[in-house]
Amino acid sequence: MSNKAFVRIPCNGGDGIFTGYIMVRTMSAQNQPLQDVTVKIFQRKNHQNLLIHESKTDIKGESKKISLESPDASLSLNPLSTARPYAQYNFHISKEGYISEIRNGIHIFSGIDSTLEIIMEKNTPEKEKMNSINMEDHILLRHRGGAEC
Repeated sequence: MSNKAFVRIPCNGGDGIFTGYIMVRTMSAQNQPLQDVTVKIFQRKNHQNLLIHESKTDIKGESKKISLESPDASLSLNPLSTARPYAQYNFHISKEGYISEIRNGIHIFSGIDSTLEIIMEKNTPEKEKMNSINMEDHILLRHRGGAEC
C-alpha cells in the first residue's frame, strides 16, 4: 500500500505553503473497521478535480496520516481578509460491495490534525450506489466571500 502524490498545486493564501493533516477512518454500519477501502483525494483547481492522493485503509480501517497543502491559518485572524484560511479537498471513499461515499469541500487548516470518519453501508439493489455530501464554507467566511484555494 503506497501513498501517491500525482499533482502538486501550491495553495498560496499568505506568504507561503503550509500543511494540514488528515486521517480517514472507515467503519461498517455495524461499527466494524473496514480494511482495504480506497481513499482518493482531489484538489479543486480552476473548476477541475485533480487527483493528488490515493491509498487504502489498514486492518483498523484507518489511512495513514495524509499531509495536504493549505493556506496560513493566521488568515483567519484578519476580519477584512477575503482569503479562505483553509484549503478544501474532495474525498472519494470506496470499497467493493459498499456504497461509495463522497465528501466535497473538506476543510484542511494548516498545522491541524483532523480525522474524517466514514460509515459505509453495504450496497443493495434498493440503495443508492453513491452517497455525496457537500461541505459549505465556514459561516464566518460566507459573508466575506472567500478566495478559492
